[in-house]
Amino acid sequence: MFERANNILVKISKVQALPLLSDESFSKSLYKNCNLLRIVLHRSIENNIVVNKWYRIDLKLVTEMGLLMDQHPYFIHLTCKLLIKNKFGLQQLIDTRPITEDAWDPEVAQSEGFHCYKSIGGIEYRINASAAAIHSTPFYITMTTSSSSSVTAATQILPLTVGPIFIAETQRERDWYPDNLLEGQQYRALQSCLSESTYFLLKEQWNDGTPGKIWDSAIVMTKILLKLFASDSNHLSNKRILDLSAGTGYIGLSIAQFYQYNQHILPPHIVLTDLPEALKLMEQNQLLNHIQSSHLDILPLRWGNKTQAKNITDQGPVDIIIASDVLYNVVHFSSLISTLRYLCNQNTIIYLCYKRRGFTVKEENSFFSLCEKYFSVRQLKNIEQLQLKQFENTTAVKIYKLQLHSQPLWGQLLQKLTG
Repeated sequence: MFERANNILVKISKVQALPLLSDESFSKSLYKNCNLLRIVLHRSIENNIVVNKWYRIDLKLVTEMGLLMDQHPYFIHLTCKLLIKNKFGLQQLIDTRPITEDAWDPEVAQSEGFHCYKSIGGIEYRINASAAAIHSTPFYITMTTSSSSSVTAATQILPLTVGPIFIAETQRERDWYPDNLLEGQQYRALQSCLSESTYFLLKEQWNDGTPGKIWDSAIVMTKILLKLFASDSNHLSNKRILDLSAGTGYIGLSIAQFYQYNQHILPPHIVLTDLPEALKLMEQNQLLNHIQSSHLDILPLRWGNKTQAKNITDQGPVDIIIASDVLYNVVHFSSLISTLRYLCNQNTIIYLCYKRRGFTVKEENSFFSLCEKYFSVRQLKNIEQLQLKQFENTTAVKIYKLQLHSQPLWGQLLQKLTG
């Protein structure tokens, strides 16, 4: 749990909805529905700093696919917020300014964010002399934009959090930074389900590929769950919930965090699954947010592996499966559906959160046609989604509810034929 220690008001120029590029190539099609952009690190930061000294943070503006985004016609101004673990009511400790002139990198000179039509930018910051209270505490810096009345709902930017950063008495000189250092410095501080001033800190590893980043569907699904928790804290109590191909673990860990914080007497049991090489990142995010393991399992599950699926169901039936952004490769459709069948019983409910990116309509329809052989499929249009209609329009995320047919499809057809 991380508290907001500083909240500097932001100046941001207008940001219009990004024009969708044409479908002339697969590469261009990946820009579709990418209006929820990401700020990511362009270069590694200095983790050990001294007070009253300016430090530079170099940034990129990208889509969720990591494609550079230079289509914005307005200057995007950034602000910094300090996140300090378990600290309350700290005074303003951070100052910011535009990046100074840089002959080697003129694209970012005099920017405190991103210039018009530029995907490379940055900001400079310093921790001021009143930071004695955090000398022994690692902290994180979140860089964010703010909305204004003139900004349309069709373009949003997901903030970036960097760290951990430590204050030292003297600066340690470094001539170079390891290439892999950046991967340990990039986080997302997303609002937690605990209060408006607390954050769920999520580490990302973009070099890990698909499991290493948070995708739009996970953000939408978690927002829906937070709304449900706010109205009914018993909504998922005593259920066994499986987060399929959980990646960073954001959805399942958020559920676990909520029930742990509220000391619910019947918390759900959360099972996070992914490829074996992806499990370490989930474990790190579990530790970052102090989530206990008493009602949480992090287990390997490769699609199509019946033995691994049986190891999960042998420990108890699965009540709910959350499958967030699992449709990204046509060749995996069959093994994904097989895995869902292995995990389900007649009472299992699957929530499939999905947005079409590079798929054609024909490829998308082929998945749901294959699905309907074994599952009833219904796109949700209930109140939970309507509450997020503005956000849903931005991300183009859709949510489907799947449940096994009461009997195989051939059995239904036979019943109709025989009367």
